[in-house]
Amino acid sequence: MKKRLLILRDPKTRLTVHSDYLEISAGTQHYIVAYRHIEAVFLNKANKIPVRTCYAISVRVPFYLTDHNGYIVAQLKEVDDAQV
Repeated sequence: MKKRLLILRDPKTRLTVHSDYLEISAGTQHYIVAYRHIEAVFLNKANKIPVRTCYAISVRVPFYLTDHNGYIVAQLKEVDDAQV
């Protein structure tokens, strides 16, 4: 199966991170998506989710924050060699 981009524009979207899948709740809609089917996650920066949730997602798939127009504002990724 082809991997797809996961674009979450609704600022009221709630995310729950599990070991094998991502649980998405947006209003009355509820989805469960396995990480193996996700190419990258694009999340509206207006979402109020903890940094640990963002980090947990970014360890598994590429993670981007977007503004209200859909432009990429930031990319969260693990750095191999951190320099101070």
